[in-house]
Amino acid sequence: MADSRACKPAKFLNCGHREIHDIVALTILMFVDMLSDGRIACGADWSQRGTDTAVPFLPIPNLGLNVQVLINVWGKLLETRSKKFAVNALRILVDDLVDVNIAPTARSSSQILIDRVERNETLASLGAGSYRMLTIGAVLAATRKGIVTIDEIDTGLHYSRMADMWKMVIGAARDLDVQVFATTHSLDCLNSLEKALLKNPDLCQHVAVHRVERLINTAVTLDGHEFLRGMQRESEIR
Repeated sequence: MADSRACKPAKFLNCGHREIHDIVALTILMFVDMLSDGRIACGADWSQRGTDTAVPFLPIPNLGLNVQVLINVWGKLLETRSKKFAVNALRILVDDLVDVNIAPTARSSSQILIDRVERNETLASLGAGSYRMLTIGAVLAATRKGIVTIDEIDTGLHYSRMADMWKMVIGAARDLDVQVFATTHSLDCLNSLEKALLKNPDLCQHVAVHRVERLINTAVTLDGHEFLRGMQRESEIR
C-alpha cells in the first residue's frame, strides 16, 4: 500500500501514446497503489488485458454509465463471482435489498430486477441515485487492480447517504486494489467525506484530496489527516 502523503498530484494520465489532460477539475483521489508504468487499457479494451503492463480502466461519466456497458460489467462480475460488491453498494440506499438480477438481454434500467424482502421492482423505479450506486459498486468490483474515474460522484445521491457511499468506495478501492479518481463540486459531499473519515480513521491513509487551480499547473494536495484538519478549520477545500 502506498502512503497517500507520498503521492504526487498528477497533471494527466499517460494512456499508451495518448495523454488525458485535465482529467479532473476539482478532484478527490483515493490512492491505493501507484501504478508504475502509467499505462491503462482504454474504452472497450478495459476487460481484455493483452499484456501484464495493461491496466483495467473504466470511467463513470457524470450522466451515468450506459446500460449496455453495465450489462457487460455485470457479466464479468458473474464470471468472477464478484456480484456481492455491487449488491452491497446498492444496499446503502435500499436497506431491505436481497438481490439484483440483470439479464444479458436487458436494454434499460426498467429491465434490471431488484429483489427486496417484501416485494420486487425494477431499478428504474428506484431513481437515478440507485442506478448510480449500483454502477459504482459494479465498476469497482470489475476493475480490480485497475483505475476507475467517477465524474461528480455525488450525482443523484442524497447527502444523508454520502458518508456511507464514501466508506464503501474507499474500502472497495483498498480491498480490490483500485485507484479511484472522483470529482465533486459539492460541499455536502466533502462534509460527508469528513464524516466518513472521522468514523473510520483507518481510511485516512488511503485518501488524498487535490484542489486543482485553473491558473496553475499543480494541485493543492492534502492527505486524509490534513483534509480533516482543514475541514475542522473551515478552510475552503473546494
